[in-house]
Amino acid sequence: RRGVRVRLIDRAQGPATTSRALATHARTLEVWDQMGVADQLLPRGQRVEHFTLHRRGRQLIRFDTNYDALPTRFPYTLMVDQVITEEVLRDRLAAWGVAVEWSTELVGFEQDDTGVTARLRRPDGQPETLRTGWLVGTDGGHSTVRRKLELPLVGDSSETWLIADAVLDSDLPRDSIHWMDTGEGTVMLIPFPDPGKWRLLDTAEVTDDGPRQVADRFAAKISRAVGRQVRVEEP
Repeated sequence: RRGVRVRLIDRAQGPATTSRALATHARTLEVWDQMGVADQLLPRGQRVEHFTLHRRGRQLIRFDTNYDALPTRFPYTLMVDQVITEEVLRDRLAAWGVAVEWSTELVGFEQDDTGVTARLRRPDGQPETLRTGWLVGTDGGHSTVRRKLELPLVGDSSETWLIADAVLDSDLPRDSIHWMDTGEGTVMLIPFPDPGKWRLLDTAEVTDDGPRQVADRFAAKISRAVGRQVRVEEP
């Protein structure tokens, strides 16, 4: 886009297919707009402009979470599956002549005053040495780049969540995130753009139950929180 040649490598064998991040906020949507991909993502997402709290059969409050007071064209949160976001970004890269090099791993690198020498492992297992001006690490919490630079990962996370993507038989408004005090932890519902589909999160103890048991667990807790029967299909 800026006339700089790049290579994009990923040690994964191919694109992700499992459920991952969902929420895209105003500032990120502005970046997508600058890149020319916002028009592809907006129709495939669900706008969320409210946050609703439920507790033991009652709706406590529903308040706005839009960003009308900010100087932005996107005063809302867009719920769009990360799998879709990555697909749109890959298509945009392809239009610029860049393809993701799958099954290609960064093994190590050395930095000097003029650039970086990176050592790669190609899909056939053969090594490759690459000289480049910049190495940008966007490789997540288990980052090879961070480890090689001996940068500490500060902080810890002790929370566990049960997460399921499932279809609900419910009349809950889909322009809102729903937070529910069930008396047994907290349940949160986040809408997908797909009809009836929600991301369900439960803070209570995570077990190894099967899909039917997970669906029944969410159905019981959500029904108790909203004060009416809600049916949850198997995730």
